[in-house]
Amino acid sequence: GVAAKETANVDKQLTTVAKQVDDLAAKAGDATVAGRLASDFGVSADALMAEKAKYNTGWGDLMIAHSLAANGNNVTIDQLFQMRTTDNLGWGQIANGMGLKLGNVVSAVKSEGKVATGQSKGDGKVATMHGSNAKGASATHSSATHGASTTHGASATHGQGAGSGTGAG
Repeated sequence: GVAAKETANVDKQLTTVAKQVDDLAAKAGDATVAGRLASDFGVSADALMAEKAKYNTGWGDLMIAHSLAANGNNVTIDQLFQMRTTDNLGWGQIANGMGLKLGNVVSAVKSEGKVATGQSKGDGKVATMHGSNAKGASATHSSATHGASTTHGASATHGQGAGSGTGAG
């Protein structure tokens, strides 16, 4: 698997991006950030604002969760925040458990961060983070079947964090 050091490093980079987004949202206002991210995530700005309230989270973390969910197989925002809160997993551990390439995760989140902070225009999609068993670009027959076994992986992460003791500190 991926070394704990690597997932911790990814966590740190993603947290930095999340903080930049949160800081900007504090100045520019929730509606501004929600509007910028909505098109990339294929949801309405209102839906994003509702999620932010529901999960009691910052824009940065919500943006990361959506970026991961867009690249995952049947992984919901609900499940991601559950892994964050209940299982106390870092984003790096979660992305790794989803089978995503960590380097791609960081660059995809950084590019969404630029959209959120208004440094670049959204292109209506989330950058891909291909991993060995992550969702391919086209939902071909084979990758769809593949997807079924990947869900297995998602629940495996669930157990992994609890037993491995990496997060216990």
